[in-house]
Amino acid sequence: MTVNELNTSKWQDFSFDLVEAQKKEVLEDKYQDVIETAFRTLGWSKAKGEICPKERINVGAANQLEPDITFRINGEAVFVVEVKQPTNKLTKRQIEQLFSYMRMRNVLYGLYIGDEIKLFYDYGQDFPADVFTFGIDIFESQGWRFVDFFARSMFSSERLKAFCSEKFKEIHSDHQWKTLEDGLNEDADSTIKNLIRDYLVTTKKCDKGIVDGYLDA
Repeated sequence: MTVNELNTSKWQDFSFDLVEAQKKEVLEDKYQDVIETAFRTLGWSKAKGEICPKERINVGAANQLEPDITFRINGEAVFVVEVKQPTNKLTKRQIEQLFSYMRMRNVLYGLYIGDEIKLFYDYGQDFPADVFTFGIDIFESQGWRFVDFFARSMFSSERLKAFCSEKFKEIHSDHQWKTLEDGLNEDADSTIKNLIRDYLVTTKKCDKGIVDGYLDA
């Protein structure tokens, strides 16, 4: 059996009860129990303090945050999980909530698990990047990849960071191309002028006033 085949088999074990929970439309607390058990099939230990549900984070004198699950290795937080009901459709507010947990725990990675599994990456801006989505299905074609990154024995923050950084670059590049395409469709002359202006001023360090005067002539 190849590594991918082994990981696919582990994914099927991991996702089986999540699929059943979705079919039954269980409540959030029950779903979290199922998720914690699923991660134990990937080698994470609750007894060793690696799966830490509902850890409280003090915010100021009176407020507290409570990530659904914090995952730790040798006591250090490595990623957090935000659990929602299996019928939930992710909202911007829920992403912001997950992001606040990521920042408070000082981790780069957050998982949303509800109607699907989404991997979020903190790239240092005001909102995390949604870098990968896994369908909750035992036949999910990318399930092996989830196991490859999130099985306890294979977890590597540096390897996951390299993957997330590459995915973010792809997403950002696709967004830039879409923005350029839309701009060309709306006003090709203006878009081309802006590209030339940015190149001459930013890359070639030409005087902006001279460039503007030439392009607007």
